[in-house]
Amino acid sequence: MKICAACCEELPKESFSKKQWQLKQHQRRCKECIETNRDVQLKAPSKNDTAAGIRNPPPPCAADNEGVSCWICLEEGPDELGKPLVRDCACHGESAGFAHLSCIIQYAKGKSWSAFPSTPHLARGKTMMIIDFTRAWQICPNCNQMYNKELALDLATAFLIFAESNNYQGFPRVEASSMKIQALMALGKMKESRKIANKMLSFLGKLKRTGSLSSTSLRIEARTHCQLGHINAAEGTKESVKIAIKDYESSRDIYKSIDFKQGIDASEASLAMAELAHDKASMDVVSRKELAVWQNRYKRLLEQSGEKSPATIGAGLNTAIRLHIAHHSIKSERLLSKIARVSNRVHGLDHELSQEVELMLQYCKVRYVYMKTKWDVLLFKALRYENNGEKCIINGPLRWLSSPGNVAEEETTTFATKNIILSEGTPVICHGLIKSNHLNGKLGDIRSVDEEKTGHYEVHFEDEGLKPRLIKPKNVRILFELPDIKSSGILQI
Repeated sequence: MKICAACCEELPKESFSKKQWQLKQHQRRCKECIETNRDVQLKAPSKNDTAAGIRNPPPPCAADNEGVSCWICLEEGPDELGKPLVRDCACHGESAGFAHLSCIIQYAKGKSWSAFPSTPHLARGKTMMIIDFTRAWQICPNCNQMYNKELALDLATAFLIFAESNNYQGFPRVEASSMKIQALMALGKMKESRKIANKMLSFLGKLKRTGSLSSTSLRIEARTHCQLGHINAAEGTKESVKIAIKDYESSRDIYKSIDFKQGIDASEASLAMAELAHDKASMDVVSRKELAVWQNRYKRLLEQSGEKSPATIGAGLNTAIRLHIAHHSIKSERLLSKIARVSNRVHGLDHELSQEVELMLQYCKVRYVYMKTKWDVLLFKALRYENNGEKCIINGPLRWLSSPGNVAEEETTTFATKNIILSEGTPVICHGLIKSNHLNGKLGDIRSVDEEKTGHYEVHFEDEGLKPRLIKPKNVRILFELPDIKSSGILQI
């Protein structure tokens, strides 16, 4: 076994020509890399490096992992190719989960080989277990969560090379290609992912015409159509959304042909979102429909995958965003707080998903108010009350609503509470009501403001057993922090 300086893979002798096999490591290229004209990535070590025993100096980022060892080979620092330790899963802490990319690849190869050898006489009588064959390439065995970003792409690329170089036919190759499409999409590399997806569908189409497409391969074909739908939908043009709708319909129809309910639900949810993007209805109608789609998707994923799944957390985040847009602010903030706790516990504070949830949670906690002047409408951020609620400390103006280009210098000041107008979506608590005193202490969201006629706020209560009411401004207070109580509880202020 020797290492190819282009793909950095450790390969058997038959993978190299006789001439290449005899070259030095930094010059040697395998047959595949020569055929695809792939340049060498390793450089020749200098005399100083050789004297110090360094084959390839570690890049600057390797210093970040000083004192940390690979959980597979137990060695510290970079591997023999000079590549640093990596970790892009849900492992967290100072040392957990770090490994060399080359070690992860070798580990994954061993797992795939054990699940289903490519050699016919060894594979005879064995049934390929899909999960066992692919799991090590996608999921960290320490935290049981998926690899992300560049690491996911590197592993998907290595998996594809492994499947092709070991003559695995059919499913292994298309599954590896599907993984690479997903990794490229996550990094925003839509052009490359589209190319592989179209190539895959062409290959699967040939298999289908010969009648040799299994239900597993049909599932991958449906997933690929769905991925193409995501790629086309991301372009955002009217024509690309039309194409996305056709992709999602193809995905749904294939899933229906094999009676795969989870796939049917996922493709129909994506189809509904694409149809909304193409819908000419009002934004209010679209917003309500989007919210219903994401609520159903989140509920389904909770039942199928559990609350710890990245897909479930992502669906929860999207649901919370739609709730916030629809001015269901209390529901949105409570949902974000819930999934933030789960994501932080399972994936760690530094995980991309945890950070996205936390960013949205902090955004939702901002309470906006505005004031009308003789010339314009000013937007402020409300900070707190003083003098038993008679005064409100605000920061701003954040911008001029009717003239976005004319921004005044922000400052923190105090205004009489009666002079500020609460924005739609503001969480409030009712107080001082006499005829409807059973609503005092109840929490709700402001869904609309009747500025022209009565100046009342339309409040929808967290306790869904209560009907929405029009409440006078003097009978509501901004809820700066949501209390950790049941919706039926009463909070005294």
